[in-house]
Amino acid sequence: MIKRFITPKIEEALSDTPVVFLSGARQTGKTTLVKELIDQGLDAKYVTFDEMGSFSSAQSDPQGFLADAGAGPLVIDEVQKVPELFRAIKLSVDNNRKPGRFLITGSANALVIPKMAESLTGRVELLTMWPLSIREIEDKKEDLIAMLYDGWLPKKGRALSRSEIFKIVSRGGFPDVIDKTDKRRNAWFASYLKTSLERDLRDVAQIQDVTKLSNLLVLCAARSGRLSDVADLSRSLSIPYTTLVRYVNMLEALYLVHTVPAWSTNVNLRIVKSPKVFMGDTGMLTHLLATDEGRLEVEPTLYGSLTETLVAAELKKALSYSEVMANLYHFRTHGGQEVDFLIEGPGGDLIAIEVKSANSLTSDSSKGLKYLKEVQPKRFKRGIILYAGSEVIPMGSGIHAIPLSNFLGI
Repeated sequence: MIKRFITPKIEEALSDTPVVFLSGARQTGKTTLVKELIDQGLDAKYVTFDEMGSFSSAQSDPQGFLADAGAGPLVIDEVQKVPELFRAIKLSVDNNRKPGRFLITGSANALVIPKMAESLTGRVELLTMWPLSIREIEDKKEDLIAMLYDGWLPKKGRALSRSEIFKIVSRGGFPDVIDKTDKRRNAWFASYLKTSLERDLRDVAQIQDVTKLSNLLVLCAARSGRLSDVADLSRSLSIPYTTLVRYVNMLEALYLVHTVPAWSTNVNLRIVKSPKVFMGDTGMLTHLLATDEGRLEVEPTLYGSLTETLVAAELKKALSYSEVMANLYHFRTHGGQEVDFLIEGPGGDLIAIEVKSANSLTSDSSKGLKYLKEVQPKRFKRGIILYAGSEVIPMGSGIHAIPLSNFLGI
């Protein structure tokens, strides 16, 4: 059993909030985690709407279903299947706001589930469970975001070869596949995507024909790490713009893709405002691209995209369980200055991160970081270049190159 670092946040939320909603893609381990909480002492009844009896009962009589469940805490799995239940939960919580009454899980973002957002506002804490992070797999339970803000600077790491990075990327973080061979992993992803798209899109968005969604997902994989251009996607797939916007939003709501918004400022800069789009899991990315290590030799830009997607995924996961309340952005100006990732903390302090897939650096490697520090001197806390080499290298005042291996915890 791999320990999930988000567990303390769930326990903390249950201690002072009536409803806790744990969402995330299918097969990330949500059910396993809530059952483990019960095994370890959470006094709660467990039901799942994957079981037809509970599903039918809740759908036909939501209030009666909750009444039959008793007054104690209730864990409800795959709650998005019965959106009618949310109003009943609201009424129940309004009559009894005792903390920890409901722990509910779902395979879609709560904000897109019909009737949930309006029913549970102010009564629910939303938590997201991503696939396993590399630090979770390695059992390196440090708060990476807090470490970055505290000035963490390792002494030395180890160089990572292109082959090692590709193996990490292609493995991804879904618990069921981290120990599988490449062949069996690809078979698992093929089945996963078919069943996930068909079930969840039917449950959440009433979309029956998933062929266009599948084609869109492949195109998003090919563009992982690039600026989102919905108009271009619309032309490429011959799908009306408004329909495509809905489709992209649904893929993000199902955690198959995620976006990193552009960071904006009041300073007079011509900033690109488009978000970057990334695949939610790097193993799924290599599956959708049908790529192997040999392809990286002839498409070096693909290697850079895979590495950046890996860092994006690890940052998203680290932020989901960090004690630091921070947000993730990217920065790019129309003049060509850019920083791959910005972490903005509660006080507005910025940690700027550049990703380089090479194992050596040049003076230009810190160009974007130095520019950001120049235009935001008061908010710029530190700059980091993640690269495949082994040495920690000063690259200017407040800017260091750090081995990717240290960042990943391997």
